[in-house]
Amino acid sequence: MHSAGRRTALLTRWLPLAAWMLVIFLLSHQPGDESKKTSEWVLRLFSWFGIGEPVLLRYHIPFLIRKLAHFTEYFILFLLADRAAEGLAPPQPRWKVWLLCVLYACTDEFHQGFMPGRVPTPVDVAIDAAGAGLGWAVRGFFRRRRA
Repeated sequence: MHSAGRRTALLTRWLPLAAWMLVIFLLSHQPGDESKKTSEWVLRLFSWFGIGEPVLLRYHIPFLIRKLAHFTEYFILFLLADRAAEGLAPPQPRWKVWLLCVLYACTDEFHQGFMPGRVPTPVDVAIDAAGAGLGWAVRGFFRRRRA
């Protein structure tokens, strides 16, 4: 691959992946109080759209929002990592891309253990792995459909 092609591959395939990994790192770097404020911001956004919180779920919604955020972060991470891996010669199998996402989730939880008010948990790694797994399924579905 010539120099301009390598630069283009770096910018279009690897830079978005690195940027997303940085976003995940920065979100994990928030102390517990700041992380909870992010969930509250989402609740205010729901309220702005006229979506109220059911009384029965009032105390569970911030928890659910945080878990959904984990799932979504790693869904996106898988899609970006798979796209980057396609540019490798030879292209890497999706199970390796999924494993990379799970390993990153493990390091992310380890990192959270050093943040005040945050606790690393294997449940979050499982949620992250599920998000990456859905990314794998969605990517495979659209590839088969395109073929």
